[in-house]
Formats: sequence, structure tokens, C-alpha cells
Amino acid sequence: MLEAIFGSKNRERVLQFILANGDGYAKEIADFYATSVDPIQKQLEKLELGGVLVSKNVGRTRLFVFNPRYAFLSELKALLEKAREFYSPEEIEQLTMRRKRPRRAGKPLWKVLQVFTCCTALAVQHHIRLQIPKQSAYNF
Repeated sequence: MLEAIFGSKNRERVLQFILANGDGYAKEIADFYATSVDPIQKQLEKLELGGVLVSKNVGRTRLFVFNPRYAFLSELKALLEKAREFYSPEEIEQLTMRRKRPRRAGKPLWKVLQVFTCCTALAVQHHIRLQIPKQSAYNF
């Protein structure tokens, strides 16, 4: 949508992703848009050199956020939000419905359920009676 203004579709993608999620790193953004990391990394570096984004190292990952001191930050965000109104409903939902919070305490992991199901199937197949405590840490 804003490719003509920004000069690159990937630059718009990077900015939209960071606006929607608050932060992002190259691999995460590339995976989200199903593209290679190299063009996303180049756009992140250009935006950082231009003062639009700032980065910090979190472990071995370089995390990018909007630069709060960027002079036109509010105008840029307004432009990106206005452009998002013209995206398809699927694109808007994909951008805004990302989950970044940790798993709820006590919620069973999918792998645990798979192992439990596999063990139960084997026990039934070999006529073994499983002893499962009534107060399990995992509520199946």
C-alpha cells in the first residue's frame, strides 16, 4: 500500500509488524511474512540508521522498536494505521492477533497430551492397566 512512499514493500512490512507487536527481530518478521531474512534485515538496518527504529541486544538477538525520540513518530504511526484500514480483513487479523504472552500456569502442553495418548493406546493394546492419580497436575 505505501510501497511508493517508503520505496520498499519490505520496509512497510517491517514498520507494520513493529507497530502491531511493539517490537520485533529479523527472523520473526521474515517468518511472519514468509520471506527471507536478508531483505528484512537490510530494511531494519536502514530504518535504524535513519533514526526511525532503535535496537537492543537480548541475548544473541537484536530486538527492534520504534525510536521514541523520532520527530515524526506519531505521524508515521498514524500513516501506518490509516494504511492498515485498506488491508484485507485476513491481513489485519493476522497482524493484530499475534500471541506473545506466556502459557497459562497449569495448562497442559501439547507434547504431554501426545505422550499420554500414546502411552494410553499402548497400554490398551497390551492389556496393561494404568494407574493415574485423580489429582493430576495436568487436567486432561
